[in-house]
Amino acid sequence: MLISNAGPNKVICGINSDTLAANPPALGSGYWLIVSGSATFADSTQANTVVTNLANGANVFQWVVTDGICSAFSQVVISYNTQIQAIAGVNRDVCADSVLLNATAPQFGFGYWQIVNSDATIDDSTSAVTIATGLNPGPNVFKWIVVNGTCSDSADLVIFVNDPSECIETLELPNGFTPNGDGKMITSSLKDSMIIPIIQLLFTIVGEIRCGKNQGTGMIGMG
Repeated sequence: MLISNAGPNKVICGINSDTLAANPPALGSGYWLIVSGSATFADSTQANTVVTNLANGANVFQWVVTDGICSAFSQVVISYNTQIQAIAGVNRDVCADSVLLNATAPQFGFGYWQIVNSDATIDDSTSAVTIATGLNPGPNVFKWIVVNGTCSDSADLVIFVNDPSECIETLELPNGFTPNGDGKMITSSLKDSMIIPIIQLLFTIVGEIRCGKNQGTGMIGMG
């Protein structure tokens, strides 16, 4: 009686090759066939042959045993999962209590966010690009995890919320104007106590020029 045993099913990660583990026939000979998926057999007549170039996902192989008259067969499934890399985005400093998380979605499988160290709320933890609100002052640590079958990877992202005093923009007063639009600046060397009134006066003059109240094109100088 012919018996075919193609060996155990396997799930492999990252390396698209494997060694098949069928039982050699007690009578006759045997050979491998590809039922679905793809692969290259090192020797399709060997029970324990090496297969390479496996397709991503399930690859089904059939081990056929024959004595020339009768035959028997069995199948084995080798599931290959492409190794994937987690890319969580760039660490950054922000001045708000919310931020756009911007990871890279995996080519295969799926990904999701985890909160490592923060009181934040993630709008959609299964989306690579989503919003996190309610950030804590200081560092907020998030983890982007990607999974493809038995393959997985993860990467951390740190969002640092600055102190409010560090987020105030510095106001810089202009030291010159070009009211007639010729690109030539009117510079000032006035004392600080006189800057604000002069700026107010200049804006009034510029407004009059733009409104046609002053048709002159000459520049207004200041000592």
